[in-house]
Order: sequence, then structure tokens, then C-alpha cells
Amino acid sequence: MNEKLPISPDQIDELVRSALRADAQTVDAASMEVAINERRARSGQIHKGRQTPGIFKWVAAAAIFLTVTSGVITYVVLTAPSANAHAIVTSAHSALREDLDRCYQVELVKLPSTRSRGGAFVQIGDKVTLWTRGDRFRVQVVRSDQELLWGQDESKRIWGVIDTNRGLLFEQDEIPLRLHEALFLFNLDARRLTEEVLRDYDLVVESSSPGRKTVRATRKRRSPIVMGIGSVRMEIDEKTNAILRLEVSRTMRKAEVMKINFTLIDEKRLDDRDYQLAGNLDSDAEVFGRDQNRQRRRLLKQLSDD
Repeated sequence: MNEKLPISPDQIDELVRSALRADAQTVDAASMEVAINERRARSGQIHKGRQTPGIFKWVAAAAIFLTVTSGVITYVVLTAPSANAHAIVTSAHSALREDLDRCYQVELVKLPSTRSRGGAFVQIGDKVTLWTRGDRFRVQVVRSDQELLWGQDESKRIWGVIDTNRGLLFEQDEIPLRLHEALFLFNLDARRLTEEVLRDYDLVVESSSPGRKTVRATRKRRSPIVMGIGSVRMEIDEKTNAILRLEVSRTMRKAEVMKINFTLIDEKRLDDRDYQLAGNLDSDAEVFGRDQNRQRRRLLKQLSDD
């Protein structure tokens, strides 16, 4: 992924002002107004003592927003409120350090009906903690006295820890649909998400609490669904630009909607092994993979039936 150059809202404002000044210098407003008035007068549409009122007032309703990607400046015409929202999210994207993993407390707000093939693995009321690094994640689910640990490694294999002596491992091409749908909830790459939001979503700044800016992103009508996400509400720290909270609405198959909230609770670098099955088991533990598919299916069914 190409790295976006860091850019602050103040820098964006100055770029906008500079671009508008440069564009204004290329337009002969006086000559254009005279020409328009003469044309309207010839058609009998202009009355004595009445002049064309502020023909360029409409320009004030728009701003030119500039994003800098790999040294290339891109111009996007936006309304002023939208430009402000883009500036806030751009700063938040730049503040997401690649050398840090992020930990979220996860709140499940709405899940598909009980008929959903993924619903049994995660339920409303579960206590869920998520660590994420790009496409890798490890999620701890606590339900009553049961604790499960699931994850995805650098090869996008899904793994699960039953206890420190037993683990399940699924290659990318054999992940059961019901498990894939359940864990799809937790595949949260904040850097990728903010990048896609800036490109494919309509943004608006909502009322914010002290020290926080809140931006709502809604997928544009004709843009593709990104990671199944239809809308996002982001609460961003005004000083650090850190994304403190994400409220995400995901669209699953059959148009069922899931709503899930992610609250940032920690940032640090985990060991690579924390995202691997072997790193979460005893050294002599038994791993049920493709070669032990019958036992693996039986154990997976027990977990989903609990």
C-alpha cells in the first residue's frame, strides 16, 4: 500500500485557499459578466437598473480539496462541510502508525437472525476484545464461563484455540462458511478503511463532544461495498487525530445488516506469534487441520452449539 504523506487540516485549508486564488486569477470575471448581461439584454430578460447579481457567488459554495498520495496532488470538488470532514479523516488516516497494533473493545449491537450460519460463534452480550494488524487479527470471546480465542494469521488461515493443548486450523480455501461469516465481523483494518472511506464515501461532520470530532461516512450510491461496510461513524481525538471509536454497519449476504462498535483501548506492537496458532498453544499441543478433518468438524460443531 502506498503511504499517504501526512497533512494537517491547517495545511489543507492553505492548499484550498491557494488553489482558489490561482483559479480566480485565470478568470476575467468583469468581461464574463459584461458578456452575460449583454446576452440577457438582447433577449429582453434584463431590466433597467438591474445588474447580474454576483454571478460567482456559487463558487463560494464549493471548495477544492487536495489529497496528496505518493507525491501526486489530486483535486476533488467538495462542498465546504464535506471538505472539512475529508480533512479530519485524512488527518486520522495519517495518524494511524503502521508499526503499532490496535486493540478494541467490541460491542455487538445488531446481528442477523438466529438462522444466520455465523450467529452461533458470536452473540449479543459476549465480551469481545480484538487485536488487529492489517488483515491479521486475534479476537477473544468470553461468554459466561467459556473463553474462546480466534485469529487470522499472515497467510489468512483461520485458527481457534479450544484450550492450550488443542487448536483448530483452517487453510484459506477450506474455511467453513458459518465460521467465515462470524469472524468476518472482526476483520478491521483501520488504515485500509479510512483510505476507502475517503475515496468511496460521502462524509459529513456531526455534532461532537469536547475534544472529539465526529464524522459519519455513508457509502456513495454507485460505489462498491468495501469489506461489506455500508456506513461508519468515527469519533476522532481533536489533538492526536486518533480514531477513538468506530460504529460500523456491515451488510452480509441476503442483505442482512450487522452493527458493531469498536472502542480503542490500547496501541502497541505485538509479537508476530500472537497472530499465529502456534503462538497461542503449548509446544506439545495437538493441532486439528486438514488431515484431521473429521475430528476438527466435531470440535467446531461443539463450539458452535455451546
